[in-house]
Amino acid sequence: MTLFAMILNRIFLHLLFFGFAISTLGAAKPNVLFIVIDDLRPELGAYDTEAMLTPNIDRLAKKGIRFNNAFCQYPVCNPSRSSFLTGLRPDELGILENKTPLREKWPNIVTLPQLFRQNGYFTAGLGKLFHAGLDNQGKWTFFRDDASFDYFYTARGKTPEIGKKGIGRKLGDGTVGWCHWLAAEGGDEAQQDGMIAAEAARVLEEHHDEPFF
Repeated sequence: MTLFAMILNRIFLHLLFFGFAISTLGAAKPNVLFIVIDDLRPELGAYDTEAMLTPNIDRLAKKGIRFNNAFCQYPVCNPSRSSFLTGLRPDELGILENKTPLREKWPNIVTLPQLFRQNGYFTAGLGKLFHAGLDNQGKWTFFRDDASFDYFYTARGKTPEIGKKGIGRKLGDGTVGWCHWLAAEGGDEAQQDGMIAAEAARVLEEHHDEPFF
């Protein structure tokens, strides 16, 4: 069995098994939809929380595997994301804050989507997968990873328009921009998350007949 097949076998047996047989990974390449969510606690219907209405996640939990004793590698975005996208612990990577791009410390490391790409998968990244801000397009190279993805998309939505107008909360010695509490004008299709979701649906439809990650 190849290294890729062994990794696929572990991933799907332990994490992403939804009923399809994977004993013949060499003959068939199942599609992988990997959803990354910021700061999600288990206040979900799937975990018997009545105050939260989460029908889509609840449906996924019923069809798949629900973890009752899972842990985050690190309570900060960049170290956590770099860890689960490489399989290395944050202390081993040497990334313990949000300022250091993964490729700056590990230029030749093979990421999870990169491994899929090297084995015949179409790989697409949409939204926040690694880590960075949206101040300018140049910073998107931190946000994405060109070695990992055939296609990458993110959106600004109303974020630049709102700027510092939002009602922020004080953390330390200043207002943190990503702590705004203010509803932006326009519907979901005008907001960053809505735009990314719409593009994700389009990409999935376009590439549904080929193995994708």
